Amino acid sequence: MDRIWYVMIHTKIKKQKEEDISMSSIFSVIMMILLAVVGGFPTIAITVCIPVIIIWKIYRKLKYGYSLYR
Repeated sequence: MDRIWYVMIHTKIKKQKEEDISMSSIFSVIMMILLAVVGGFPTIAITVCIPVIIIWKIYRKLKYGYSLYR
């Protein structure tokens, strides 16, 4: 009789652990995606904006004679 209870409880605990692992892995994937988006947008913005601003300043210097620091 004790053996049957042990098997039933052990099986229930094992199923619960499998559900916990799948929930934690889903949460981890969601967090990784969120962090990639949060870190990716500023990186792309800086990578694109700095060269564009430098080119724009050189264009204004050549066409209108403005200072590069203005």
